[in-house]
Order: sequence, then C-alpha cells, then structure tokens
Amino acid sequence: MKTNRVISCRSWWAAAAVVPLAVMAAGCNKSSAADAAKDPTMGAAAVQTSLSKMMPVNATVMAQGTLQPEQGGSASVSAVIPGRIKQVLVVEGQHVTVGQPLAILDYRSQQAAAQGASAALQVAKQQAEVAALAARAASQNQVSSLQLAQQQLAAAQQQSSQSISLAQTAVKTAEAELSRLQAGARPQQLEQAQQAVVQAAATESHAANQYSREEYLFKNGVASKSQVEDAHTADTIAKANLTSAQQQLSLLKAGARPQDIVAAQLKVESAKMALQQARTQAAASVTQAATALQIARQGTLQVAAKDAAAKAMRTTVLQKQADLESAAAAAGYSVLKSPLTGLVVKRLLNPGDMAESTMPILQISNIARLDLNAKIPAEYGVTVHSGMHAIISSPDLPGKSFNGVVTLVGQVDPLTSLMSIRVAVNNPAGVLKEGMFATASIITSVNPHAVVVPKEAIVTNDQGDQVFVVGDKNIAHVVNVKVGPQQGDMVEIDNGLKPGEQVITLGQYELSEGSPVKPTDTSGGSQ
Repeated sequence: MKTNRVISCRSWWAAAAVVPLAVMAAGCNKSSAADAAKDPTMGAAAVQTSLSKMMPVNATVMAQGTLQPEQGGSASVSAVIPGRIKQVLVVEGQHVTVGQPLAILDYRSQQAAAQGASAALQVAKQQAEVAALAARAASQNQVSSLQLAQQQLAAAQQQSSQSISLAQTAVKTAEAELSRLQAGARPQQLEQAQQAVVQAAATESHAANQYSREEYLFKNGVASKSQVEDAHTADTIAKANLTSAQQQLSLLKAGARPQDIVAAQLKVESAKMALQQARTQAAASVTQAATALQIARQGTLQVAAKDAAAKAMRTTVLQKQADLESAAAAAGYSVLKSPLTGLVVKRLLNPGDMAESTMPILQISNIARLDLNAKIPAEYGVTVHSGMHAIISSPDLPGKSFNGVVTLVGQVDPLTSLMSIRVAVNNPAGVLKEGMFATASIITSVNPHAVVVPKEAIVTNDQGDQVFVVGDKNIAHVVNVKVGPQQGDMVEIDNGLKPGEQVITLGQYELSEGSPVKPTDTSGGSQ
C-alpha cells in the first residue's frame, strides 16, 4: 500500500509541473486559474467516507443440519421378557427421571424360579469355601517364586527388544550418513543453488537501480530522505544475500572431504558390531530367565491340582449365582424403569397389551443437551476441530441464539465431498426441539486487532479488491487490499490499510487515481 501511495503522489506532482507549461503554451485564461485557486473543491466529486478502525473479528464456518438428542440421550423402553402389561404409569410429554418406574408387567412364574435359585447358591458356596482353604494352604510357598520368575522373564524380553532396536537404529543412521557423504550434492541441489545466485544477482541489481533512482529523486525534491534510506537498506541486504548464495553454491560444488567418508565408514562398522553384541547378550538373558521360570512351574504342579479343584467349585458357585441373577432379573423386569432423565415422547402400548422385546412400550428423550448433526465442505476439515465454540440459531426461533461446542469432526463422504460434524448445544429450558433445522456458526479463529472498513468501501474489479482513500488536499488514491472475513457490515482488511484512514464508502465508482473529492464523513471521525 505504501508503494502505491508514493507513486500516486509523484504522479500528482508531475501533473502539477506540466499544467503550468500547458497553460502558458495554450494561453489559458488567468482568471479561471485564479478562481480554481480560491476554491480547491471546484469540480471535486462529493463522496461519503468512513474511518478504518480496529476491532475483534471472528472467522467462522457455517454448518446446517437437524437437532437430535446427544448420543445416549434417547432410549426405547421395551419388555426384556414377553409379558402382559398391568399398568402404564406415565403419559406422553411427561418429564421423568432416571430410575423412575414407567410400567408394571405380570411375572409371577419368574419370581418363584428366583427363590429356588437362591437356595441352590447357598449350598454351592459352602462347598467352594472348603476347596478354597485346601488350595490356599498348598500355594502360599509357590506363588511368590512363580511370580518373580515371570517378572524376570518379561523384563529380560523387554530389555532385549529395546537394546536390539536401539542398535538397529544406530546402524541405519550410520549407513544413511555414509550414503549421503558418498553421493555428494545432488544435481537438483546444485541447480537450486545456481538459481538462487541468479535470483539474488537480479534482486541486487534491481535494488541498486532503485537506490540510485531514489537518490536522484531526493536531490530533485520529489522523494523523502526516509525513502532514500529504505532504498539504501534494501540495496545492502540484496548484496549480502547475493554473497551468501554464491558461498552456498561453492560449498555444494566442493562436496564431502575424504576423511569424513572414512570416519563414516568406521562408524557403520562399529554400529554393526554393537548390533551383533546386543543380539548375543539379549538371547542369553532371555534363555536364562526362561529356564528359571520353567523350574518355578515344575514346583507348582501339586498346587495346580488343588487349585483346579477349588476353581471347579468356584465355577459352580458362579453358575448358581448366574442362575439366581437371571431369575431375579426376570422377576425384577416386572417393573420397567426409565434408563435416563428426559421426556416421554411416545407411548405405544397400554394396559392389557402383550409386551414383546421387539416392540417398544415408551420412547424417552433427553433434550436438555442436543446434538446438531451437520455437513460442511471437505476443505474446512483442516480449520474445524473438536472443542471449537459455535453459535446455534434456528429459523423456527428467530432472534435467538445458543452457545455450542464442536464435539466431532467425522469423515468425508466421497460421493458428496462433504464432511460430517457434530455440535453439542445445551438446552436446559427445552426451547430447542428434537428434529429442528438449525445453523451453527463455528468460530475457527479470532483476530483481536483486525483493521475493518464498511463493506460498501470495497471495490472489486479485474485488478482485485481495492478501496479509495482520501489523502492530502482531498485527493483520492486507489489502494489494493487483501480482504478477510466479514462480521456484520464490516469487512476485515488483512493487508493494505491502517486504522484511522479515511476510506470512501459512496461515490468511489465514479473516481480514478488522483481525483479531487469533497468528502462527508459518516463515521463520526474528523475530515
């Protein structure tokens, strides 16, 4: 932007120098020139302006979809075992809490089976206790030695694997370094270095010419001293870059030294010897630990026999326990309870109906926290991730918004090139409803110091995005800008403007570079 303004300023001065000559040659009316000098705004275009300012700007990604209960937030209540419904305790739309009774079924035969299973379990427990005492006495002296041998074997195997892996890595590293030194610089590297020298030479030549030009303009009163100093700095940097590129090219052409290659070869041989030694030591360590474990196992044969008898009795107890739990569960299924806190959204059966496991009696949904299941273009997958804040809105609730957070960024559908996302939104008041269409504005980043202008100030043409800035003496200048995100009526300018600049928001389409204007500031700033 700075360069565009300097050139515009010089063009104005050049025009100012030519105009008096043209007036003299054509014999222009002196009274007309005097009138123009008295009124600088004569012939100026009336425009509206606003000051560029600094404010926080959010970069957002829009995602649309439907609201559904979060995972685990909806459940169908069915009979586990077929039975006739005696009573339904809730109605549709009623709020229920987790564990609250919902319906009662008839299960008298299951209750009798539960009592018989309880008696059989008590007998099995007594027999298992006797077998456990005998096994415990025989195993106390053997357990410690067996556990120690197992731990030593595991430690030896892990240590052996680690030492071999480290030695293999050292061999690969040494071989790679030797190959690199023997190969020398690749043709592509030499070509890149030569191109860098050519480019640096061209840059240095351009910088030297620019420095000479700025000195000439400064001597003639057109350029400022700071512009000359900037050009001198650029020329110095370009010379340094050229020297650096030439030195880098010389190093690549020289290649590796013979003594470096010999040292690398010795390093490869040393790494291979270390690998062989690591393998030998690892094998010996594992063999020794395995032998110790085998000895410990031989001493536990008698203990294993008694443990097996005790285990058989414990298995019997578990079986009887499972029989009791199954019978008790079947009896307990006579009362169906709510698996979660939420609303009864559907009641499908009534008292007297036969309940089957495949036919839900009630449908419960918790809408206190909903998920917005939506799709976004695949290219936004690199900017959107879990944990990002989002603002949820729905056309069914105009003027209201809700805070949400991205909980899932899924995979891309190859048929549509869309990516699935999930946004969780709290809904404690129940305003949002299941199945509502909603939009999530996902905040991907925040620029707290963004330079913004009204969106009306942006002019887009073949040369890109531009704005007109009012300069000294109310002269309009064209500034090329890089436009960022839009927030409300303001647009972020990533590059090209500073805060406090007077930009034209109305009338700029009739202007060109250097046009005189008569601005009216609509932002409350001074002209």
